[in-house]
Amino acid sequence: MERLSPYLPPSIGGAEPPSGPQMMEPAALKAFAVIHLVFAGIGFLWGLYAALSPLFTGLMKGALSKSMPAEQRAAFERSMDIQAGVAWIGVLSGVFMLVLAVMLLVAGIKLLRRRSDGLAWSNTYAWTSIATKLISAALAVIFIVPMQREMMRVQFEAVPGGSSSHPPFPGQAFGTFAGILSVVFILLACTYPILSLCFLNKPSVKAWLGAK
Repeated sequence: MERLSPYLPPSIGGAEPPSGPQMMEPAALKAFAVIHLVFAGIGFLWGLYAALSPLFTGLMKGALSKSMPAEQRAAFERSMDIQAGVAWIGVLSGVFMLVLAVMLLVAGIKLLRRRSDGLAWSNTYAWTSIATKLISAALAVIFIVPMQREMMRVQFEAVPGGSSSHPPFPGQAFGTFAGILSVVFILLACTYPILSLCFLNKPSVKAWLGAK
């Protein structure tokens, strides 16, 4: 009798279907590996900008204040001084982004090479990213929102008639909204690391990486 194909299911009389190295590569693996590398590049750029932002702020203050009318110059310089008081938060965020960019770069390269430890690097990045973003959100609530309120109040009062015909509350309300919006954007940035944890830790991805 002719021998049955080894790829027929056991119920028909064949052997087990191929597994291990012959498994189809999960689509999420390569997709997230490439996205990791793209986000790593973006993270390096934004991290450097945020870490060096106090230098840009000082240069902008000196350049713009000279071109402003005298009645607006004082309010502008005061606003910039208020912003400079929380510049350390921007520097800290820049450091966070640079560290996360390194993790993403290593994880992306290892996942592209189908290295099993790439998943560990990716998970470490994801949890670190979520933690740093929660810290940034807390700092924004404690420091950035009050700073935005004060900046908007100062700038609103600098508008002709702003301090005499209107109370400062509209400016403060706008500053509060801007600060809260910053917190929302920080929390939304947790979306990618959460998706990374969900898709890359599926059993099919873990099994395929283990087979390699």
